[in-house]
Amino acid sequence: MTLKDRIQSDMKAAMKAGERDRLKVVRLMLAAIKQVEIDQRIELEDAAVTDILGKMVKQRRDSVEQFQKGGRDDLAAIEQAEIEEIETYLPEPLDEAEIERLIDEAIASTGAQGIRDMGKVMGIVKGKAAGRAGAGTITGGNAPMGLYPCKPEGPNDYVYLYVTRANNSHWHRLLKVIGREELIEDERFDSPRKRFEHKKEIDDMVARWTRSRTKQEAMEAIGSSGIPCGAVYDTMEIINEPHFEKRGIFQHIDHPQRGDFKMAAWPVKMSGMNVPVKPAPLLGADNENVLTEWLGLSSDDVKTMKDKGTLG
Repeated sequence: MTLKDRIQSDMKAAMKAGERDRLKVVRLMLAAIKQVEIDQRIELEDAAVTDILGKMVKQRRDSVEQFQKGGRDDLAAIEQAEIEEIETYLPEPLDEAEIERLIDEAIASTGAQGIRDMGKVMGIVKGKAAGRAGAGTITGGNAPMGLYPCKPEGPNDYVYLYVTRANNSHWHRLLKVIGREELIEDERFDSPRKRFEHKKEIDDMVARWTRSRTKQEAMEAIGSSGIPCGAVYDTMEIINEPHFEKRGIFQHIDHPQRGDFKMAAWPVKMSGMNVPVKPAPLLGADNENVLTEWLGLSSDDVKTMKDKGTLG
C-alpha cells in the first residue's frame, strides 16, 4: 500500500467513525497531494508525498508560533493537533548517528577525497534520507544551518543560512557579522561537532540577530561576507526582484490586449545566446500565414474567405 493509499483508507475510516477533526486533516493532506498531481500531471510516489506532508507540518509550526505571539493559544492548539496527526504519516527522523553512518557509507562508495566531492556524497545521502531529515540535519549535524526568522516576522520572513562543516571559516566570518567575535576562540564552538552539540544556543544567538533585520538586510550582510545565505521569497517578491529582471529571468512583453506585461523567461543563460520572450499570438492571428504559406492558398482566396465570414 502506498502512502497515498493509506491516507485515502484512513479518510474512509474516519468518515465511518465520525472522527471530524481527523477527517478534516486527512482531507487537507489528500487535497494538497491531488493539487500537485494535477499541476505536474503525474501520480506522486511516497517520497514526494512525504515531502508535501513535511511542508504542511512546517507551515503549521510557523502558524503555532504566530498564534502564540498573538495570545491565541486556542488557535495554536488546533494547529498543533493537526501537526501531530500529519506526523503519524511521516517516517521517524534520523538521529545524528544514523546521518553520520549514511555519510560514511556515501564517502566509501564514491571514493570521495575532499570538499570537491561533497556534491556526490550529499546526493547519495539526501536520497537515502529523503523525508527523514529536516533542513538543519541532512548535512550530518551542522550548526548554524537552516531558516532563521527576520523582521517583521511574517509567514515568509526568513533567511536561509549555511555554514560549512568542513572547517571554521564560515563560522568565524558569521561571528564577525553578528558582532560576536569574542566567541571565535571559545572552545565550545571550535569544531563542527562541538557547534552541533550547542545547536540550540547557536540558533538562538543567530535568530536574535536576524530578528532585528529584514531578510534582505540579513542576506546582504551575511552573503557579502562569503557565507551562503538567501532570503526566502514569496511569488510576488520573486517577480519584483530587480536582480532577476536585470538578468532577464523576468522580462517585459508588449501584449496586444494586456499591454506591458512582466513574465518569467528561461532562466538559463548561455554566452552568445539571447532568447527574448514574445507574447503568444491571439486566436486567429496567424490564420493568413498558415493558409498561404503552409496550405498554398492565395491572398485572394483568403480575402474571399474573410468576406464570406469563414475567417474572422
